[in-house]
Amino acid sequence: MGRVLVGSNIGGSPTGSIADYVADRLAEARHDPIVINTTHPPPNLDLRRYDGCVVVRALPPVVTEPSPFLRANADVLNRLHSGLIAVDSTDGPLEGSRQKPQTEPSTGATAVPPAAERVDALCEALGWEPTYTLIVEDRSGQLFSIVWNELRYRLSKLRGDTRPRERIAARRQWAAIDDFVASFAATLEKPHP
Repeated sequence: MGRVLVGSNIGGSPTGSIADYVADRLAEARHDPIVINTTHPPPNLDLRRYDGCVVVRALPPVVTEPSPFLRANADVLNRLHSGLIAVDSTDGPLEGSRQKPQTEPSTGATAVPPAAERVDALCEALGWEPTYTLIVEDRSGQLFSIVWNELRYRLSKLRGDTRPRERIAARRQWAAIDDFVASFAATLEKPHP
């Protein structure tokens, strides 16, 4: 059993809901997760007291300065089993970007770099090499719909509903998160290299 810090950069949003979901799955795998908001972390937080850390964050269209939490803890994150779940909600060209332009020939607008490139840029800016990364796409509120359906499922369970989760909503995005958590939980059983 490992102690795992699960942090999200925006509480009460899809990232916060995903962080709660990850913590629930880790608890089911017999680990001890603690969820925090990385925008306002507890004042005496010491990541060295944990066996692992999963960060769930919104992926900006242009990677500028990483969050203060990630900047302050990048060295410790490299010594732990760590994971990044990046929620990408960009769609289409980005107007007025200060990033190196990737112009689209038809419109002349600056295009948003692919999510994988932005994740790489974020990790490179920090010098962080997470054990696992996952990019979850949120196009036109799809992720909000998934989060809402997850909440509906949990409420139905509290009311005694016995229908399986699949009948409530499609689970394509949650299945990828479940795979991420299963891999991360199994890795916690091994010492960090």
